[in-house]
Amino acid sequence: MERECFLIYKSFYEPIKFFSDEQLGRLFRSIFEYQISQNENVDNDIRIAFEFFKNQFRLDNLKYEKICERNKKNGLKGGRPKKNKENPKNPMGIIKPKKADNDNDNDNDNENNNNNNNIIRDSFEKNESKTQNNSEIIREVVNYLNTCGEYEKFEKVIKFRYKYTSNYIRKIITARINEGYNIEDFKDVIFNCYKKFVVNEFIGLNNKSSIQYYNPEVMFTSEKMVKYLNEYDSIR
Repeated sequence: MERECFLIYKSFYEPIKFFSDEQLGRLFRSIFEYQISQNENVDNDIRIAFEFFKNQFRLDNLKYEKICERNKKNGLKGGRPKKNKENPKNPMGIIKPKKADNDNDNDNDNENNNNNNNIIRDSFEKNESKTQNNSEIIREVVNYLNTCGEYEKFEKVIKFRYKYTSNYIRKIITARINEGYNIEDFKDVIFNCYKKFVVNEFIGLNNKSSIQYYNPEVMFTSEKMVKYLNEYDSIR
């Protein structure tokens, strides 16, 4: 799906603030021509600045396509299930227990024991399934963490080799899963932090080395997840 708009971040003013009005005019004309027709008619004196914008547009388009694909999948699942109509005489839905017959006490005890065993077995199966599902999420999160930068083309390429089997990584990701975060939330945080800590350092927008902050211990704490999930998330 083709987008009807594009984003220009305030942080991009820093490397172009010393351009003359004439250079700024040519730069933004080139940006609009690129967005409308993919035509790169760019003069040499503004080429470097144009590449910064072009790289950011590519990142934003990747994220936009990811969101469109996610919304498409959610749409195929159907809408929210309908709620049952409330009983005006019993709005809380409280079920009154029936009075047990004395003749059936032994049968009821046996039935209760069976029910308790079923509950324990179901609980064990659910926990086992949840653990397996969490392992799959952790594996996918760490894989995306290591490969997010492969979309970029820089003179210096940094390889990330985080292990999904690492106990501290599994612990911190599991904690956020238990708080209600899903796989797309983790990927959004990774995507935003990659731009903030890695891309901005390469293009000279960070005053000090920031790649060290591109790691799970920084990004996936309870406080940082909220911050980085929303810091650049202006498409939603």
